[in-house]
Amino acid sequence: MERAEILIVEDDPNYVELYGAVLKSAGYTTAVASDPKEALASIQRRAPDLVLLDLTFEGTPQAGLDFIPDALHRWPDLPITVVSSQDQSAIITKALELGAVDYIVKDQSLYDLLAFRVSQTLTRTRLERRIKMDGGFIFDAGRVIIGRSPGMLHVYDLIERVAQHRSTVLILGESGTGKELVAQAIHARKGLPNAPFVSIDCGAVPKSVLEPELFGVKANYPGFHNKERLVGKLEAAGDGTLFLDEIGNMEMDLQASLLRVLEERRFTPLGETTSLALRAQVVASTNVNIDAAIRAGKFREDLYYRLNEVPIVLPPLRDRKEDIPLLVRHVLAQHEVRSGDRIEIVPEAVEKLMAYAWPGNVRELVKTLQRAGTLCRSRYLTPKDLDLSPATKPAVAATEFTPIDESILSISVRMPSETAPLAEFTRVARRAYARHAMAQAKGNRLMAAGLLGVDIRTLRRLLNDHREDEAS
Repeated sequence: MERAEILIVEDDPNYVELYGAVLKSAGYTTAVASDPKEALASIQRRAPDLVLLDLTFEGTPQAGLDFIPDALHRWPDLPITVVSSQDQSAIITKALELGAVDYIVKDQSLYDLLAFRVSQTLTRTRLERRIKMDGGFIFDAGRVIIGRSPGMLHVYDLIERVAQHRSTVLILGESGTGKELVAQAIHARKGLPNAPFVSIDCGAVPKSVLEPELFGVKANYPGFHNKERLVGKLEAAGDGTLFLDEIGNMEMDLQASLLRVLEERRFTPLGETTSLALRAQVVASTNVNIDAAIRAGKFREDLYYRLNEVPIVLPPLRDRKEDIPLLVRHVLAQHEVRSGDRIEIVPEAVEKLMAYAWPGNVRELVKTLQRAGTLCRSRYLTPKDLDLSPATKPAVAATEFTPIDESILSISVRMPSETAPLAEFTRVARRAYARHAMAQAKGNRLMAAGLLGVDIRTLRRLLNDHREDEAS
């Protein structure tokens, strides 16, 4: 929980003592003003995060009601929660119409409700302030998720909620919707600057590589040739966040191992006999249709329920097109920072972007604008500057994949030495397989990814690895 100061505007010392005890036990600091006039001076001096306001001073609620618009005129974003014995609906309605964000009646439930309602209000107002700053959710040193659509506002609310707990989170969404960015936002909102964010792509590596990467390996463990203990991601994440990207592609037997870890909150590195505690919050993501994968026997239903303690579903860009102008503004502003060139977009070009279906989601929009900004010959982007594929274009052409055979493999793969671990051979073989698919697709990465049954990002990583090998 973030620290916050609460200004108590109350003339009854018994309630002042009650509020102070409840709020301090919840981690807040407090200041006290005995009447609205003193409260205005205190706000000017202390800039509190929230005001708890009684309405009745000198026998009438009017003084408290008058305070609300007076304070909001000077400090428009100041949250004011009324706590009053006045329970008439007309007065409650009036206070809310004047700008109070919440109204709590002084009754028997006050002691139990107060800290919870204050926490809710602070979370909501901080969220609204971050959204106002740049059309999106600013979560760490200016990093932002762009969007004000209802679907994204719900996502921001969930980020705030799960960041303060250790619940396992499953982020679902199509490729390009920003799943890793949401995971980073959850981590950042914990407020633990020294806690690590550790990520591993469960779809890019085979089990023989993923298992030791995840669990760690004892020094000199047979088949690994590591003279020192290999620290796995489960341990390296410490008290921070472990992000399991594309978990829908994890192999079944490793899914069983992960399920045990999540249930017991402990894991054992390969070759070790002593288990270690899992301290990190686990956040997973996938663009796979989990229900279909469960029916096909490719994903464990019990692991899905364990991961899905808190689901966050990212809407595709086609379902939140009202966010496209905000995204365009943000991307072009970033382009100006990088290149020094200020580029504006004409309304007709925005309309063209709004009419497109965006199968690649936000990632595709960003790449489209970056390419257009680089190639544009003037300071204005027009419709002809935007290279968009037709919305009906198939993701993969109907091409039959010819499986790679041993003769191709023996030529394509630089065989490792006899003492090299099997994982190294598997890694090199997968790159050769990806290169074979690229050759068959005549260099079309989208088609090659479809032939291999992987997403474009996984294919890109394999090909980048291949180029790095050639360069070395």
